[in-house]
Amino acid sequence: AKGAEIVITTTPDLLVFIPTINKHEMGGAGGNIIFGGIDYKRQIDVLLNYANDKVVLFNDGSRRSSELSSHIKEQADERMVYAKDIKNIKTDLSGVIKSNSKLKKSSIFLNMPIVKSSLVASQLTQHAVNPHVLLSTQVNYNPLLLKLTQFKDREFFYIANSILYMDKRLKDINLLLGNSPDYSWIDYSASIGMDYIFANNLGDMRVFEEDIYQNQIEYKVRIEKAGDSSFEPLGDGKFDY
Repeated sequence: AKGAEIVITTTPDLLVFIPTINKHEMGGAGGNIIFGGIDYKRQIDVLLNYANDKVVLFNDGSRRSSELSSHIKEQADERMVYAKDIKNIKTDLSGVIKSNSKLKKSSIFLNMPIVKSSLVASQLTQHAVNPHVLLSTQVNYNPLLLKLTQFKDREFFYIANSILYMDKRLKDINLLLGNSPDYSWIDYSASIGMDYIFANNLGDMRVFEEDIYQNQIEYKVRIEKAGDSSFEPLGDGKFDY
């Protein structure tokens, strides 16, 4: 975000695309920059539709985790019953999870990277907590989750996803370059940015469906379930706007 501020003030005539930052993180400022960052707040708003009246947060103390938790607390308000920071990946969570009645039948947001989230999911199963649902933003939309957890750990693990289907030719090019556009939202965002720049400078038709509104890619959101061997869209599989 600091780098984006420098670009805005020092090179106002240069078109710049930044795939890692959402416009909201800049306080709405745009100027000559197009932002491609995921809209985590929109994802949380959609995820909250699947939460019951007991909302729990597990965080790791990072800036991103704190931002996500802050928005959840603001939106969930009176439904919040418990929050815990897990900073050490080797932590034994027995003392936190075992006999903690607030966790039972609750909607648990895992605002942490994939390994920590998998650790929590497996220990919840180990201690027979049986939450109502596990919820996460794009942070945990990663096939590694399917390897680090057993099916019973993730049976009710719902993840927000903003990665649409990519043109087969562009997908092949990304794969040749070592990118993973199916799961890496930064690779996906960078592809949208290149598509937009080429279309506007060379007169080509755009390939991607996402609109760019007031300097920001407008992402859709679909809820995916971490299934037996893959991620499966909930319901009719449509994206929420």
